[in-house]
Parts: sequence; structure tokens; C-alpha cells
Amino acid sequence: MGDEVLSVSGDASHNLIRVKITNFGMDMDKELPSKISFLQTLNPLTKFVVLIALTVVVFFARSPWILGGVLLYDVVLLGGRGIHMGRLKWLFVPFLLSVPVTLAVFVISYWIEFSNFEEGLWRGLSDSGLFLMRILVLLMANIMFVRTTDMRRLGECLNAIHVPYTIVLLITTVFRFLPLIVEEVHRIVEVQRSRGLRPINLLLPRCFLPLVIPLLLINMQRAHDMALSMEMRGRMQKTKSIPLSLRWTDWTVIALNGAIVLITLGI
Repeated sequence: MGDEVLSVSGDASHNLIRVKITNFGMDMDKELPSKISFLQTLNPLTKFVVLIALTVVVFFARSPWILGGVLLYDVVLLGGRGIHMGRLKWLFVPFLLSVPVTLAVFVISYWIEFSNFEEGLWRGLSDSGLFLMRILVLLMANIMFVRTTDMRRLGECLNAIHVPYTIVLLITTVFRFLPLIVEEVHRIVEVQRSRGLRPINLLLPRCFLPLVIPLLLINMQRAHDMALSMEMRGRMQKTKSIPLSLRWTDWTVIALNGAIVLITLGI
């Protein structure tokens, strides 16, 4: 324990480099793009500020035009050269499956409230559309952040601005676990399929337990192993900070997202 084992393989058809890292007693597969996108040239702290700004916009925007503009902004950034979502694209599946249910819940709720189907339909569709746009913006922003950010560098940048180390550890650990959870879901689904479970049956509530219980047990064990490894390595003590360096592109992106937040808040 303590050594990192790194193996690399290429995929020319998708411009990817697959990296297998053994660390903290865990095997992690990570796909890295062989081409560098604009987002990957930004400082991790800048991308964290962008994520916070988009979150503020999502919760305070009332205009569909603002949300639509931010959604287009996300699409442009996420569709940039060198960004490959990998298995994180499967996070869009539950979102798409939830769309009909969300529309039905909003329409029925307003229909009951106003006792008028046409009024309930109009208000339900408009409000559910705003709600789904908010969820989609958050989903795309988080995928974009996870796929283009080195969490170790993010931790160093947060330490450089004197963020408490426990908060830094919490933030970086949460974002590290997101791709790992998606990877485990994919593996569990493959195992269940080999046992005869058809993919269409995953939509049935009674089929959730064979997926959820192994996922919970695996991640609880992984969290325990990570905590034990960090304690043995002395990682719970604050490490030395490095100077924070922001380029003009970082300041431009921060200013742009600050302007978006101010417009959203009406300041």
C-alpha cells in the first residue's frame, strides 16, 4: 500500500488514452483525451468558480431565455474539442426517463389547483420545462467539471486561497467519487445482464434492489478503505500550499461568469 501503478493504452478512433491507476487499494480506470480542450487549459479554481456561478444561475433564474442561454453555453463548452464524457454520458439516461413523469406531475398538480385543464396544461408545461432546464444545466456543468479537472490540482488551488483543509478534502472526494460510482453502476449492470436480467427490466422498481444494494456496499467499502489509507499515509494533516497562478484567460472566464450571475440576479 502506498505505491501507485499506472498503465496506459491508446484508442486512436476516439482520441482517447485509457489510464488504469491503482491507488488507495483501488483500481480506477480513467479515460483521458489525447487532444486538449480549452477548458483543460484553465486553472481548476476557475472551473470551480464557473460551476458555482452556473449553480447560482440555476437557482435564481426565472426567465427561460436566461436558462436557455446558459444551457447553450454549457452545450458549447461540453461539445468542445478534446472533451469525452465516457461512461458519464449514462447520467443522462435517468434524466431522460424522468421527463415524462415530471411533465405529468406538474400538469396534474396545476390542473387540480386551478380546476381547469387548459390552465393546468399551460402552467404545468412551462414550469416543468424550467425545472428540467435547471436540472440539465446542473448535470452538464458537473459532467464538464469532472471530465476536465484534476482533483489533486483543485485541492492545491483551494489550499492556496486558505480554504480549510477539511472542506477541501470533502469537495475533492465528492467529485472523485462521481465517475467511480458511474463506473460501478456499469459493472453491476453488466453482471446482472450476464445473469439474465434484460436491460428493459431496469425500469421496473422491483429490479432496483439488485443494482442499488451492491452499489451502496461497494462505495461504503471504498470510502472505508480510502479513509484508512489516508490515515496511514498521514493525509489528514494539511499539506504545504503552492502559489496560485491565474492567467488572463482565467480572469476573462471568471469575469464572464460573474456578469452572467449579475444579470440573473438583476444587479
